Amino acid sequence: MSAQNLGSESIWKYKSSLSDAEFQQQFEDKTLNPDEFDHKGHLRIAWLYLSQQPLLQATNSVCSGIKAYAESLGAKDKFHYTLTVATVRLISERMDSGNYRHFYELLKNNTDLITALKQLIAKQYSEELLNSERARNEYVEPDRI
Repeated sequence: MSAQNLGSESIWKYKSSLSDAEFQQQFEDKTLNPDEFDHKGHLRIAWLYLSQQPLLQATNSVCSGIKAYAESLGAKDKFHYTLTVATVRLISERMDSGNYRHFYELLKNNTDLITALKQLIAKQYSEELLNSERARNEYVEPDRI
């Protein structure tokens, strides 16, 4: 995305022909088209589970779901446990601070989840820790606060 688009509405708009229920069901069935599971798709599944479940249960659902989905696509090495947990927790914090009835409302009011997620997580985790095998395979507490 070009820098000139950063202030435009295109950042937070989310294109999908699937309803939330269809998106979640196809994700869980591992039939979701990979084109639907880009960065915003990852954020969407976290938002969906957080809208339905307490934080710990939603975190487990997101982690196990993304790992299973990635493995179904032959990309088992792509899943990163700590990064996923940190993202879910960040989305949860944002949801707690606003009343977002729709996913696009969350995106519209939190564009940094799209444009600067790595920088947000880097405030809590050093690059060395986040890039470790341990952080990839299990949840590791932040080393920066």
